[in-house]
Amino acid sequence: MKETPILMKPEMIRAILSGQKTQTRRFIKCIHKLVDIATPSEWNVGRADDRMIPFEEWGPKRGIHLFRIDTGSVIGMPCPYGRKGDLLWVKEGFFLYGFYNKPTYKADFSEYQLGSLKCEHSSTGLRFGNWDFHWKSPLFMPKKYARIWLELTADPIPQRIQEITEEDADAEGFGGDFPHKVFPDIFFNDMGHLSIPECFGILFDTYNGPGTWDKNPWVWKLEFKRIEK
Repeated sequence: MKETPILMKPEMIRAILSGQKTQTRRFIKCIHKLVDIATPSEWNVGRADDRMIPFEEWGPKRGIHLFRIDTGSVIGMPCPYGRKGDLLWVKEGFFLYGFYNKPTYKADFSEYQLGSLKCEHSSTGLRFGNWDFHWKSPLFMPKKYARIWLELTADPIPQRIQEITEEDADAEGFGGDFPHKVFPDIFFNDMGHLSIPECFGILFDTYNGPGTWDKNPWVWKLEFKRIEK
């Protein structure tokens, strides 16, 4: 069983912990520009024992997806996050405190009370009285401090980000009154009420840069459930 790290922002962590988030999308990284999904008939099959092996015999078993790229060729790529049944362990902002180096997680804090010392939260860390604790980047979080484990409930599929449906956006954590909380001032414009996918697109741009949604990049759609480990 494959175990792969995945980075999550604090708001994503809180959505997972509350049970709101069961999907996430991650960019498909490739040195070429991906044009479209290719078909097995477009793939140059390999040889073994002097016979041609059809893609259908080995590709799906390995989770290989075929893409047509800007050069006109077809390439095969597996999802780096694994397949159905594989595990993801979440890397998040943290710091260690105390004699036993107990981890404290950024997603848990807005304001915290530790004994009689009031804890003030900031983007860089926490302050207990005269003591400052600075958040460590999720990039440097070791697996032994992971508190959130996710099991992939379906094979990852490639898609354009704008293919997201309202049900998918809801599974991303955008259900209920979430859009109202995140976008209280922009729910009505000349086109009327914004849909949940449109709200997702706005937040997608805030994370990845203005205009990213309009570029409609290729992403891996990951579906998961939280497990105890």
